[in-house]
Amino acid sequence: MKRCGFLWGVLFFFFTVLLAGCSIESAPEEKVIADSFNSVKVVGKRSAISADGVLHVDSKGAKDFLRAAQTAAGLFEPGKSYLIKFKCRIDSAEDGAFFLFTARSDSLGPLRDLGTTTVARARDFQDVEMQISIPEGVNDYSLKFSTKGSLSGVLKDLKITQGTGLDFYPFAESQREYCGEIGKTATGCPDFNVELPAGNPNAPVVNAADFGATENNLKFCDAMNAAVAHCRKVGARKLVLPKGVYHLYNSGPITFEGLKDFEFDGGGSTFIFLRDKGLAKMKGLDASKISNNFQDGACVKIFECERVKVGNFNIDWDWAADPLGSIVRVENVCASPGGEYIDYKFVDYDNFPRRDLRVANLSSYDPVSNLIGVEGGATLGYEFYKGKNIPKMEWLSGNVLRVWHSHYSRRAKVGDFYRMQHYYYDGAGVLTHQNRHLTLSKVNVYSCRGHAFVVSGTQQYWQYLDCSIKPPEGAKARAITCTADHLHVVNSRGYMKLIGCDFMLGADDCINVHDCTGYAVRKSDFSLETRNVRGIKMFKVGDPIELRDDDFSPSGFTGKIKSVKPIDASKGVHEIVFADKIPQPKGEGFIMFNRYYSSGNILLRNCKFHSNRARGIIIQCPNVTVENCVIKNNEMAGMRIVTGYTPNLWSEGFGVDNLLVRGCVFESTNRTDVKADGFARDIHIGIYRTTGERTGQTMYPIMSNITFEKNTFKNAYGLVAFITSSGNVVFRENIIINDIPRKKPLPYRGSFLVKASTDTAIVNNIIVESKYAPNPGVYAEADTVKGLKIGGNKIVSKFPER
Repeated sequence: MKRCGFLWGVLFFFFTVLLAGCSIESAPEEKVIADSFNSVKVVGKRSAISADGVLHVDSKGAKDFLRAAQTAAGLFEPGKSYLIKFKCRIDSAEDGAFFLFTARSDSLGPLRDLGTTTVARARDFQDVEMQISIPEGVNDYSLKFSTKGSLSGVLKDLKITQGTGLDFYPFAESQREYCGEIGKTATGCPDFNVELPAGNPNAPVVNAADFGATENNLKFCDAMNAAVAHCRKVGARKLVLPKGVYHLYNSGPITFEGLKDFEFDGGGSTFIFLRDKGLAKMKGLDASKISNNFQDGACVKIFECERVKVGNFNIDWDWAADPLGSIVRVENVCASPGGEYIDYKFVDYDNFPRRDLRVANLSSYDPVSNLIGVEGGATLGYEFYKGKNIPKMEWLSGNVLRVWHSHYSRRAKVGDFYRMQHYYYDGAGVLTHQNRHLTLSKVNVYSCRGHAFVVSGTQQYWQYLDCSIKPPEGAKARAITCTADHLHVVNSRGYMKLIGCDFMLGADDCINVHDCTGYAVRKSDFSLETRNVRGIKMFKVGDPIELRDDDFSPSGFTGKIKSVKPIDASKGVHEIVFADKIPQPKGEGFIMFNRYYSSGNILLRNCKFHSNRARGIIIQCPNVTVENCVIKNNEMAGMRIVTGYTPNLWSEGFGVDNLLVRGCVFESTNRTDVKADGFARDIHIGIYRTTGERTGQTMYPIMSNITFEKNTFKNAYGLVAFITSSGNVVFRENIIINDIPRKKPLPYRGSFLVKASTDTAIVNNIIVESKYAPNPGVYAEADTVKGLKIGGNKIVSKFPER
């Protein structure tokens, strides 16, 4: 009979912990360094602190950022952690206005801000909490209280304490196996089948060459689309293309539309695209078809097909004429006020081919490992969106470019390497829309502008088999594959498989699966007024909309849209009218879940997601299995399991229910040390309700029934997992090993952190003893966690065999 050790632990008012053979280290007695807003200094004449320590803020009429108040420099000690709490209320605000709270070093500038938090809606006082860790050797961090745009509000009850305010449960060598109950575990995606073309033997097979699809045809795309149109007309079962290298200089996409029981075999061909109006005109071609949007800017478009298989071809870009990205080295930095600039050298070129290049975005780069992301490295954004924030530039030589910017010269150092992007959201590789039973097989994206694979509409039942996003073998100066996400699911009706795929070297997440949501406030008994919903086309008349309160809990209302009317479309403000009466919100407004879509039921198996900017995998939908995959060398988190909304960027996801992650390897993810609530983490489970990575949290378990089992976590940069806003999360029988040092050792490396969660179980994991992560365990926030189970987590001396 198996012997199991149990220690029924302490039961608190809102905090229950079941411990099996592990001790507890309660949060140390707090050292309070500020206990009201009387300890901060008002900046300017717009704000004032009353005698009772309340900060009254007024930025009415302002359009940009204004500083209201700040703490004194030197309040925060280098190398120490701090917990910051206060209350915030917004009395009035114009659209798009918000509070911005951040800890900033005046010497390092905004790129090294800590704990950045925004509040855009707070009719009643809202609790604000910030966790920051001050870097060693920096003694000028101060807490800044600012506004963006026109608003008035009140801040009160400021309390700053040294420490994290968390309890700690250390792992130990002697812990025995945990055999207690752990509650419900995830089963993952149910089995399903993507149907292949029926293959009518009497239907014709068409050769694209018969329609002029040849290597020397400058209008190759027109010829291909003529061949596809013929297939649709005659009901062909297959279109073949002789193997070759085909150039598409001025065209719209190769388009497969309205086909049924059809297969396209590219014969191993390579399609090389170049969307440049000047070059097209020089060749006497029509440049009017060149576009940067998702649809017309895509290389291949597959629309409204059923039981179609497309594959056996490669997509590439003409790098000789127009590089998508470049490796650059910082040659010179000028930090003189009013004249700050950086000189970048393009290390792979003597003469860069485009003198009119766009500097879109720069990511830190390691020239030794040839990987994106350096610990402590920065991302430098210039003309991220085409035509916006264009920097002043000057060529100093054939391969040295001077770029002016008011902040970045304080961040960059001579000798630093970056990957410079010349495009971002400027098209797509393969765009698929509203297909059923679609198979992409052996489609290799060597490079493209924008996302490599994009899915939208009511697409359902599709799969990627042995597809890849990686440079061709032997190619030189290939700094990037896709200039945005590798695979981006905007919305769909779910049932997607990826089997044996390899995604790498792109400019954003390897996979982001979600449905778009929106935020709105109650306008009348029957209507809502949206905030920052620029994708209003995703909310159509007749769509069933579930309203969630702004803590993600159900409001009990689901109703169909009766009409949609623009109020200020440029700002994403519209009136959505419903046939049924809308309840009063519990908070400021509602999150709108459009239940016409549901991107759940996802299977990822035997895939690699690696060496990219941003995250490895983002999951924001139900019923998902990630099995036997490698997630490695991602610039940010290896996996982000989230949902959220922001006042100025995006709103995505319906939450997660039933996610199983099994048999995977997570190695050296979060290379740039990205944090949530002040903690670097490899797995992030939670929500966001601000302008970016800052999490926020809710006691409603919008992330639920999540199981990680039999995975290997190797060389985490900080926490293995940050767990919030969840219910029934289980980490069991995983292996954790850290055998490579960090530049900046973190005391919580190889540990877990749990906040605002119920029924979390961290049991029977094996931790390989390491001097680089000497104190692994579980951190927990006592007043927001209940039902936490910890046990059987054993420290061993060497890596165990699976």
